[in-house]
Amino acid sequence: MQSSAVYQSVGNLMPAATSTRPDIAYVAAALSSYNSKPYSTHMTAAKRVLRYLKATAGIGLVFPPTSASSSLDILHGYTDSDFCW
Repeated sequence: MQSSAVYQSVGNLMPAATSTRPDIAYVAAALSSYNSKPYSTHMTAAKRVLRYLKATAGIGLVFPPTSASSSLDILHGYTDSDFCW
């Protein structure tokens, strides 16, 4: 088994795991611990995660708009402008 193939697969998973797909963070971290000496089971696991990502690409959270009379339509933000600790 080529370790570079597993390393590249896990390298492709890490940005997704840290920024947009926290559901794969555990498996990406677990696979990365075997980058120096991977076995065929690790490549199989990496392929399984990639198939999972492909199958769930269209799934996400949707926040539908609320009614026009709701006060939740307006976003209010507040800040401490004097930078006091």
